Amino acid sequence: MSDRLFANDWHLVAELKFSLLSNAKIARQVNRGEVEYIIQNQLDGQVFRLSEYAYPIVAMLDGKRTVNEIWHAIVQKLGDMVPTQQELISLLSSLYKAGLIRSEAYPNIEVQQEESEKKQRKMLLAKLKFPLAIKVPLYDPDRFLNRTKGITRFVFHPLSIFLYVTLLLVAGLQFWINIESFGQVSADSLLALENVLLMALIYPIVKIIHEFGHAYCVKHWGGEVHEMGVMFLVFFPVPYVDASASAVFPNKYARMLVGAAGILVELGITALAILVWISAEPSIIKALAYNVIVLCGISTLVFNGNPLLRFDAYYVLSDWWEEPNLGKVANSQCAYLAKKYLLKMQTQSGVIRTPWQNTKLVVYAVASYIYRIFVMLLIAVYVASGYFLLGVAVAIMSIYFGFVKPLYTFISSPFKDSELSQYPWRAKGSMFGLILVALIVLFALPLPQSHTVEGIVVAQEDAYIRAPLSGNIEYRLKTAQQVDSGELLVKLEPQALNDLSARLTEQLNVATQQESINILDPIEKEKAYQNRVWKEERLTYINSQIALSEMTSNNSGYWIPETQHALGQYIGQGTTLGYVLKPENMAIVALVAEENIELFDGQSVEVLRTAEGSFYPSTIVYESIQGSRIITYPRLTVDGGGQIAARQDAQERLVSVRPYVTYEIKLPFATNHLHERVQIQFTLQSEPVAYRIYRAVRRTFLSWFGF
Repeated sequence: MSDRLFANDWHLVAELKFSLLSNAKIARQVNRGEVEYIIQNQLDGQVFRLSEYAYPIVAMLDGKRTVNEIWHAIVQKLGDMVPTQQELISLLSSLYKAGLIRSEAYPNIEVQQEESEKKQRKMLLAKLKFPLAIKVPLYDPDRFLNRTKGITRFVFHPLSIFLYVTLLLVAGLQFWINIESFGQVSADSLLALENVLLMALIYPIVKIIHEFGHAYCVKHWGGEVHEMGVMFLVFFPVPYVDASASAVFPNKYARMLVGAAGILVELGITALAILVWISAEPSIIKALAYNVIVLCGISTLVFNGNPLLRFDAYYVLSDWWEEPNLGKVANSQCAYLAKKYLLKMQTQSGVIRTPWQNTKLVVYAVASYIYRIFVMLLIAVYVASGYFLLGVAVAIMSIYFGFVKPLYTFISSPFKDSELSQYPWRAKGSMFGLILVALIVLFALPLPQSHTVEGIVVAQEDAYIRAPLSGNIEYRLKTAQQVDSGELLVKLEPQALNDLSARLTEQLNVATQQESINILDPIEKEKAYQNRVWKEERLTYINSQIALSEMTSNNSGYWIPETQHALGQYIGQGTTLGYVLKPENMAIVALVAEENIELFDGQSVEVLRTAEGSFYPSTIVYESIQGSRIITYPRLTVDGGGQIAARQDAQERLVSVRPYVTYEIKLPFATNHLHERVQIQFTLQSEPVAYRIYRAVRRTFLSWFGF
């Protein structure tokens, strides 16, 4: 045997006898085709994993055989695969620290106290890393679950599963059919105080049912549940249950089902709420159902149903990929691949996996890191909107644990990592090279950027055909078609003006006759003359107004009538009756949030015509001097099918939440479709990424806190 097989301090443990504690539960699992043995401490739920070759050692810890006897027995059993004495010492030490084995020797109180303090510091640090998710145990539900676990026979019955799937399909179809009306509820009403209080009442109830879904699923597969309590998530109390007993289930699909049980319960609740919401008349019941849909949807998409955070879906994905401690494994594998391929090191710190497995782990590590930081900062901004100092503190902690600490670990790794220390110059050079590249990309490399908004095709003023006077529609060219200059489009019947013209004609005849009489009095003669002239002028004006009742096209173009007007309908003066369109009197209007126009000087514009998927270069012909919250184009608002949130104010004007600058863009293609939707892409000044991040953060604080 090699000298490395033996340990210098073997004599310190050789005659000790260890035995497994009664709280240690062992189970066999197969992950990625390899056999593993799981030892779980049932007191705290902690899990210790053993390889197939380490398990025989643990199986011999019966309190009767010494460590030396166990090692010699293992040498005879495993041959060349035998662990070294140092590896055996490390295994026993880890099991002892985990509280899974005990020795007949008098325990070292100082060592135990030190290990306990280390464990407490580790738990405190974990809470500081995510201070908005703190658990407080309250109740041991195992006895209650044992008395009521008979209901799981019905829940897992094939008929129940069939009915559940049918419920999800029916509710999903109904939701898809009614999704437009579901989205019509405004954010203001959703965040109104009375609705927030209603959500606060609903959420804990839904979560209690969610957690009992986990608990009963654990019971169904023979596990125990000894902890239930409250987790303060963003300072809001949310029930939780400790389902860690599922970690030792041999069947990975049983473990996946335990992890997914809460999500499945919430999906069922959501499906029932959808059916209630669709069927109920406007009432408190309908409001309750709507809030249940919103709460379960947010909970599933952002937290429990998202594997990028360490909640339910994370454990489901971990079991599906057969990667215990998925997050830690993914990070370790990224470090292993970096050492092997970037630093060209002969490292043994990782596990050799297939390219597909490596790709999955790398993508997961990067995506989970980005999403975790995003959620933390989003929560910080949300908290700061109500509790500014607390929100800033959370943001600082997020930046420290998300950026500062990882950067420090990365910089110090060549000095602390035993493998990297063997290649000091290569490791340090690669590290500083990556930092330099990152700094150049962040602060010095101008990258192209663009800003895309929605626009609509509009008619300019000279394309409008408006009623110059009031009257009933006598004639209307009712079909959209090509027209020539001078062609009659609309004719009104101004009955009031016709009657007035008839009366003035009669009065003019009388005045003319009076003037023709030989009046000797010059004053009376002058009065008769002035009366006739006034009647003539008045009649001429009225007849000129009547002549305006025939509206013709000023030039050739495409006539589009307003379809809501019918023959015989009374029309007020100034009413829009239609449009005569040609490229010269059409344009595209886009509204850009005022906060986004800092880099708009000298930009170029492209128009994406979504109907055909083509891009057209264009130019800006008009830009409003300053932003305005008054929206003059309703079709760009959410209610009009657009993207801008707006509501009516006391003067019944459409008012947006933030100011918008109006851009009028030359129409670069021929179209007869008024109000056609297009995408406007503004090419902005190139700028490094760091400045964009700074601007986005500054805008966020300006919009949220007003400074």
